[in-house]
Amino acid sequence: MTKENSSTPSRGLFFAVVLMGALVILTVVGYFLWLPNLAPKLITLAVLPFEGGETTPDHLKYELPRFLTMRLSESRDLNIVDFYDTREWFETGEVQFQTSAIVLGATHLLVGEFKSVADTDEFDLEIQLVDVSKISPSMKWESTFSSGEQSILEIHNEIVTDVREKLYDKSPLAPLEEELNSASFEHLLRAYSLVSDGRINDAAKLLLAENHQWESAHSSYLLSQLLPNSRAQYVERALKLDPNHYLALIEKVDIQYERDQDFLQYLDNVTELASRYSNSKAVSSLAQIYHELGWFAEEQELLYRVSRMQPLSSEVALRIAFSRFHSEDQELVPDALQIAQLREPSDERVSRYRGLFDWNLLEQRNDVGANKYLRLIQGEYSYLNLASMPSNLIQKFTCDELVELALYLDDFDGAFDALSCSRRLWLQPPPFWTGDESQWDSFVADKRYTQWLQAKGLDLTRLAELTPPVVRKLFIPKRRYLWSPKSKSE
Repeated sequence: MTKENSSTPSRGLFFAVVLMGALVILTVVGYFLWLPNLAPKLITLAVLPFEGGETTPDHLKYELPRFLTMRLSESRDLNIVDFYDTREWFETGEVQFQTSAIVLGATHLLVGEFKSVADTDEFDLEIQLVDVSKISPSMKWESTFSSGEQSILEIHNEIVTDVREKLYDKSPLAPLEEELNSASFEHLLRAYSLVSDGRINDAAKLLLAENHQWESAHSSYLLSQLLPNSRAQYVERALKLDPNHYLALIEKVDIQYERDQDFLQYLDNVTELASRYSNSKAVSSLAQIYHELGWFAEEQELLYRVSRMQPLSSEVALRIAFSRFHSEDQELVPDALQIAQLREPSDERVSRYRGLFDWNLLEQRNDVGANKYLRLIQGEYSYLNLASMPSNLIQKFTCDELVELALYLDDFDGAFDALSCSRRLWLQPPPFWTGDESQWDSFVADKRYTQWLQAKGLDLTRLAELTPPVVRKLFIPKRRYLWSPKSKSE
């Protein structure tokens, strides 16, 4: 009896040790294996242009990374930096890992280098995925691809698969269209290279010359951007070839609104696309809609997301400044304006709005200095309205800016004429507007304004009943779990 009692504690201790050991093992396995696949991630990836010798064509050095960026941008788990920004940074020649991480706001960089194979027309592409989220960069993944063994399209597809795997991206990704084969893919990259060089007509001719042989959803979409008069036709063609082409889907929503003028349907469509494609321009479009509806806090949340996609854009910083002003966060406006100025010091539009803010809000009215815009709205050039301005001056402004300028000049006729080509809805006054409230009220009360709203499918009574959604819920990751029976089929 005594012997049995003495063995009971030791047996209990043994099982306790085994249990604790199992828990430790499960914790370690869960941390390194399961957690990265299940937990929300704050990963921002920038795909830099690839290095290469003088014999490496630009459509490989620049357009292959661009296409990788476009493809990876379909992810809902990752934040992807726009290739326009990464290329702009790359061309400064200051591309160091840590500096790039700071400037682009990236946690990971995808870099590559083409190397010629001696005595052949073949090349090797060395790819590296670098984690720059810590002080010391670390290699997340690297591989070498040979053009002698794989086509450019096959290399592209394998890079996308490997990068998503290494960054634990479990969001669904629609397959590429069947029409995009190895030959048509490289043909498409050459067309994009011509566009990058500013040779728009040559790019269109290249795609149209052998359209049937090289036709794909991607080439049709590119033609919709190169040939504005045939935009709707080529967007429809792109979606017929690939119903999942997200850039064409976004373009189609804009075309439908221009045609049907159903604003509420447009709001629903843009919201759905921004949620599905969180690295696309649909997010920026949704932010603009929120601004018009007066949902400024929600607009800023969306713009902060856009700023991660476009870290070098002064336009995004300006829009944040405008939103802060309208939401009565005026003390934060100078910071956003300063960021816009730092991003593009020579941008005339940034200088204009910095001067306008100082002049209107800080009451520095005695010194307009060299700010031509302030001098213009103050009548120093003797232009009383838009009609009295020379055409070369008018051409310097967008339609939205002409509406704003006309309102400052108290030129309602000019403002309503400019509305015909404006992309804004004008439910809110111009940026930094501090003019006489009765002047804005008079503009809104004008029957032409009511006609404008009706033409845009806007019903102010119905709009007043709308409430903003919780923005963060739009972008909740929709990932596949390790044990999900759907994971293999998807």
